[in-house]
Amino acid sequence: MPLPSRIPRLSRSLARDQIRSRIQSWIVEGALRPEEPINDKEIAAAFGVSRMPVREALRTLEDQGFVETSLNRWTRVAPLRPEQAEHLYSIVARLEELAMETAFPILSGEDLHRLAEAMDDFGHAAEESSSPKALRADTAFHSVWVQRAGNPDLACILSQCRSKLMRIELEYFQSAADLWSSLREHERIIKALEAVDLVAVLSELKSHWQSSVDRCMARAKQREVVNLKDKSRHESH
Repeated sequence: MPLPSRIPRLSRSLARDQIRSRIQSWIVEGALRPEEPINDKEIAAAFGVSRMPVREALRTLEDQGFVETSLNRWTRVAPLRPEQAEHLYSIVARLEELAMETAFPILSGEDLHRLAEAMDDFGHAAEESSSPKALRADTAFHSVWVQRAGNPDLACILSQCRSKLMRIELEYFQSAADLWSSLREHERIIKALEAVDLVAVLSELKSHWQSSVDRCMARAKQREVVNLKDKSRHESH
């Protein structure tokens, strides 16, 4: 199991949470690929800790859907399941609508400035065709009204769902056209906010998330067709 180099040693008191966070980042960002075996002994040695905090971290990641285990047989990175995107998008869309409704009356000029900054970062990422940078900017954009809503439990649930979505999006959103489409949708959300029109804002937000679902599923189907063709060619030889 290949691990990133330069892994820092951890304090024992925070080992479990730090290890969980690090492994989750590796899974989301693709350093650990779908269905790749995970060796708790190897991870423990890399972090300089015992196997116990690693096992505890992996159990938490299993509960969150990032890891799968077969009792006494194997532990692996959970497969990517594009259909999960539809479920996650529907949850995130509804919760973000709630956050927007709560935040809308108290959004400030500073909040709009933060949205504009996130848009600029997204635009630069789209010019570079960098999905990781674009997704970080996208998270910053959506976080503005989620944070302004002032509901830490809502923010926590959304963060967990978006971590799972980011893993799927990093795998399937590689097209510059997808990034530019998302950017234009963000622009329409900002225009509705500037017009102080909550109905329009919620409509644009709902449309944005539906378009995200459609893009994800379209790319997943394209990938499936390519994989089937590759498999057919391999079998024919």
